[in-house]
Amino acid sequence: MCSYGHNGRSGRCDLHRAANIRALAVPIPGARDAIRALRQQGHTVIVYTARSWGEQRMTERWLKENDIEYDGVHFGKPVADRWIDDRAVSFTNWQDAMSVLADGGQPLDVDEALLRILREASKRWIEEIAARADLKQPILDVGPMSLSGLSSPVFQRMPDTFVDSRALFTGAGHDYKTLDLDPTAGADVSGDFFDAEKLFKKKGAFGTVLLLNSLEHMTKIWEVPRMLRHLLKKGGRAFILTPWNLRFHGPRPDCWRISDDGYRALFADLFEIESLEMIPSPNRPLSPVAITCILRSR
Repeated sequence: MCSYGHNGRSGRCDLHRAANIRALAVPIPGARDAIRALRQQGHTVIVYTARSWGEQRMTERWLKENDIEYDGVHFGKPVADRWIDDRAVSFTNWQDAMSVLADGGQPLDVDEALLRILREASKRWIEEIAARADLKQPILDVGPMSLSGLSSPVFQRMPDTFVDSRALFTGAGHDYKTLDLDPTAGADVSGDFFDAEKLFKKKGAFGTVLLLNSLEHMTKIWEVPRMLRHLLKKGGRAFILTPWNLRFHGPRPDCWRISDDGYRALFADLFEIESLEMIPSPNRPLSPVAITCILRSR
């Protein structure tokens, strides 16, 4: 579940030094999300550790600080070079472990686990954006999360990943507007993003544009830079999030997966790319769950 080093003297650390090192351990990539997925599928997760009972408080604090979900902790596991067990899963990484575990004879749903990572990361990022003090006004959110979306199957399964975008941004004091192709979504403006020049005739009408989990659904993606240049004030920003390592999803069409190189090819001629960051996929550093991008209008 975690990794840390030791001083290498006969393969052992001083007891107190070892305890201090263990308190600074970092979760193995994929551990947090894999364990959460197991519990969501109904498994009981017991952490069985070779740490002593004297390290109980420190270990439980470490689990809480690192957001590791569990149902119990047992201490004092004997140390051995090999374990022979009729229920053992040989561990190399969490992705492989998840692929061999089964629930009722069916493989664990990796797609669902990746979708949860995306939804949780999307919620965190939009909350971070809303909290920024440097957002230029007004804000246009394209295809936003709204209360009507709570009825979608995704948020029925993962209600904790939902956020009411309007309440979030207006509650933070922002001048917030929405655009949605779906006329039943209750957006401020109903229409196609590619009609932006008609819908918002004034050039530079917005200081901030949000395209969160929406760009991949736009058929004429090559037109997006021009639309954003029309919508944004000079110095305004666009915040974009798109999935990479994720199954096809609705609302269809689901047209594109855009790499970091793809973002540069698409936007670098017209915008300054302030940030390109990956939302990691467990044990797949070259296949992130999603990519976030911040553009600044020149």
